[in-house]
Amino acid sequence: MKTYVVSTGTNNSTPVGVFKVTDKLINPTWYKSGAVVPHGSPANVLGTRWIGLTQKGYGIHGTTEPDKLGQQVTAGCVRMRNEEVEELFGFVVPGTEVTIVD
Repeated sequence: MKTYVVSTGTNNSTPVGVFKVTDKLINPTWYKSGAVVPHGSPANVLGTRWIGLTQKGYGIHGTTEPDKLGQQVTAGCVRMRNEEVEELFGFVVPGTEVTIVD
């Protein structure tokens, strides 16, 4: 087992429960409020990996702000250090069960 320091949603907005991995993306584009923010843009907060969950719109992803890990600062997703989400990305496949607890 591994433990990672993550950031979660402001005001407990990260959904809790059992979900499944639906998709995995390398260097993801961020679709934010109708805007398309490509990977590499300073405005793209997704980091280097996206692991989508069955809770539509939510996922586990990297970050461009590693100094904010351990805080409730996201819109609801789970953020991780890029090197750690890259490691996790290699372990999971679509259909993998993910349990998020409070």
